[in-house]
Parts: sequence; C-alpha cells; structure tokens
Amino acid sequence: MNKEKLFFYSGLSALLVPIISTISIAYAISKADRWFAWQHNWLSDLGVHSGSAIPFNTGLIISGILTIIIAIGLLYYLENTNPFMIGKATFLIAAISLMLIGVFTEDYDPHHYIVSVSFFSLSLISILIFGIGHIIKKDNFGIIFCALGIGGGLMWAIPWPGTAGAIPEATSIAFIIPFSIIMGIKMIHASKTRS
Repeated sequence: MNKEKLFFYSGLSALLVPIISTISIAYAISKADRWFAWQHNWLSDLGVHSGSAIPFNTGLIISGILTIIIAIGLLYYLENTNPFMIGKATFLIAAISLMLIGVFTEDYDPHHYIVSVSFFSLSLISILIFGIGHIIKKDNFGIIFCALGIGGGLMWAIPWPGTAGAIPEATSIAFIIPFSIIMGIKMIHASKTRS
C-alpha cells in the first residue's frame, strides 16, 4: 500500500473512531437496565453485564483496531524527530491497550486494570508529546495538542462526585476526540495533496 492510501485509510479511521466508540458506549448505557450511574460506576462496568457487554466490548475492540491503523499512518505521516518518535511509540501502545480493554474485561484482573490505565495515560501523554513536536516545528496545532493532552489529564485531578471514575473517563475522552478528528482531517488532506 502506498503512503497516499495509507494516509487516507488512517485519516478515515481517525474520523470513525470517535463515532464508533461514542455510539457503542451510549448504546451500552441504554442497555444497562438503569443500574449504570455516572457517579458510582466505571465505563468498564458496562463490559461485564448482560445487555451492555456485547456492544461495549465490540465497540472498544473495533475502535482499538482502527486506532492501531491510525498509529501505523502516523508512523509515516509524522517526521522521525525525537518527540514524534516517542509520541508514535506511546500512541501505538495506547491503541493496542484500547483494543485490549474490550478483550480483557473487568473479569480479567490485573490485565484489565493495566490496559485501562495504559490507554488513558498513554493516549493523553502521546497527544502532549505530539504537541511538543508540532511546537518545535512551529506548527500552530502544537499548542492545541498540548492543551488537549494536559486538559485530559487534569480531568483525573478534579474531585468529581461519587465513588467511581466514569465521569473522569468520559471527560478525558472528550479531550482525545478532537485530536483524532484533527489528525484524521490532516492525513486525508495529505493523501490528496501528495498523490
């Protein structure tokens, strides 16, 4: 596959991931028989209950596979400078972790805990590193990416009400989505201008 096609499919994947993940989570919540509460559950609780498990886990696995495709596209789309190399490796691990959250549900501890923490921490760290790399190359998106990475991390520091983490999970995801959309548009545009 040539780079132009890779950029197109990676960019398309980046636009699809927020849609698929959001729909699957929302649908799983709608099937949660009213037991799910944002203040007292983790999103991963949806992956171990009948009714919500299949849409939730399937959505995460598909989203993870698509994010791996994004990561492969970024390997060729971004330069091989130190920040971008570190960011690309970190993002790839985060992508694999996202897929594995749907494979290793809460029934599989400590595996589930490890992949969940890896996804949320490494995805935001990689976005921050990508931001630094863009700032170094004097790209205006650098400041935006840094703000998204830091903002998503700060969501975990807020004393949200309740006993679990569905709220910080969802709010930190809200900072990951713009990065995915921006990179998707950039890669699709590159697939047309470089062809």
